[in-house]
Parts: sequence; C-alpha cells; structure tokens
Amino acid sequence: MKHLARVALALAMALPVAALDNSLTLAADNAGFTMSNRKWEPLAESHTYIFQGVDLGAEDCQFDIPEFGGEGYGAWEQRVIGIDVGDCRLLLEEGVLLTVPELPRGRGHKVKEATAEPIADPGVATAAADAQVSVVAASGRNRAWQYVRYYDPVGIQVNGVVTELYWSWNGSCVYSASASGSSGHSWLTGWERLTFNVSATQAASCIYAYGTTTASFRNQGFCGLLGGAATYTYYNYVRIHGYYNGSAAPTQSTALHGGCTNLLGRSVSWGNGAA
Repeated sequence: MKHLARVALALAMALPVAALDNSLTLAADNAGFTMSNRKWEPLAESHTYIFQGVDLGAEDCQFDIPEFGGEGYGAWEQRVIGIDVGDCRLLLEEGVLLTVPELPRGRGHKVKEATAEPIADPGVATAAADAQVSVVAASGRNRAWQYVRYYDPVGIQVNGVVTELYWSWNGSCVYSASASGSSGHSWLTGWERLTFNVSATQAASCIYAYGTTTASFRNQGFCGLLGGAATYTYYNYVRIHGYYNGSAAPTQSTALHGGCTNLLGRSVSWGNGAA
C-alpha cells in the first residue's frame, strides 16, 4: 500500500488560477478519490483542485503542495478532502472560511510564547529629530495566525499546531513582535507529542517579523489490526510573517512518515486582522 512520504507546503501567495503549478488542475468531479468523512466547515469563493504527486516507487508518493490565495480575508483555508493512492493524487479544496475557527486550547494542548528582540520605531525617531517634517503614515498593531492539522479517516483531529504573531508596524518598519505557539494531539487515540518549540524573529532590515512553531507526534498503534510501523507527523515549521504595512503571509513545512499515512488528511487555515 502506498503512503504519503512527505507533504511540504510553500508560501501562500495570491495567484490567479492561470498561474498555478502545472501539477495543479481544476477538478471537474471527485471520481477515483477516496473522500474524507470529516464534516467540513463551509467555504465561500471555493475551488476544488486535483494535485498530482510524484510516484517515488516502492509504493511511495510525495506531495509538495503550492498554496495560493488568502491575503485580505479574515480566514482562509486549504484542505485535503480526498486521496487517490494508486495514482498519487490529492483532491484539494480552498476558499474563505465563513466562520473563523476557534484556536485550540485546553487539555492535550501545550502553549509557549516568544518575543523578538525589539528595535526603535524609526518613524517616531525621524519625526522627533526633524520637527520641520510632518510624517503622516499608516500604522497599527496586528495579529495573524496559522493553524495546521491532520485528521484520521473518521474525521477526528489527531494533532495540530497553531502559530500566532503580534506585531507593531508604521508603514515602513516592524518595530516590535511576539509569537505564541500551541500544539495538541488526540491522546485518547494513542497519539503522543515528541517535540514542541516556539520562536519569534525580527528581520534586521525591520521590514518584517515572523513567529515559528515546530512539533512532532507519534502513534505506535495507528495501523491497528493492519499492523505496520509507527506513524509520525512532523511539523517542520508553521510560520506566519508580519510585514511593515500590516500584511501577513504564512509558510509551513510538514511531513508524514511510517505506517498507514495514507489514512491521514490535512488542512491549513490562516487569517490576519487588527490586534
């Protein structure tokens, strides 16, 4: 049985359909796919795509999924709603979430925080140093988040990672930033957290800052009666960038290894707004 060797996600960009990667095509129907049983939240402005992965041989598939869309919306989501293991294909749906998801907290979830090294607000410094110049620029404080999670065949979320970034900007610079990360797992179904870390980074140029969360999880009995090796989910990084003008963009890299990974589906959602 083929399994998903890796699922790596690239930078989310607002690209028109015509500019999509050649391996991503609009889907006419779901013929040939095993569909997820999860009851998904409805999406507005949604599109469904077929993503062609790479057959690595030895019953192994690799998917490097490009992301697109999302900037300017309250919450955007991309999710795997079906899989064709035999032909190494995924069925993806993407669109605007009508309801912003509640970020996970509580039992099974662990939270860490980090603060980037602050720098002086150059806009304020310039105005104070030169009283003859009147500087009028947009400014504000924003909160952006990204939520990446995996689901089992019956739609239960088995684990997930959230990164939240808070940053202050003035139209030319980001001058303070902090990040909060959360990771959680379904311990009742045998998942355990192996690693978890959060960091906040500010670019030396001051045009952006970003928060990063990393985590990994394992389930030694996920395959059940099918036997097989333990199943691993790796969140290499779940990152959200905040820019000098208040805009934001997510990047992430995740991977699946071990037994029965073809049974796991994934979704990615993110949003940006005033803090």
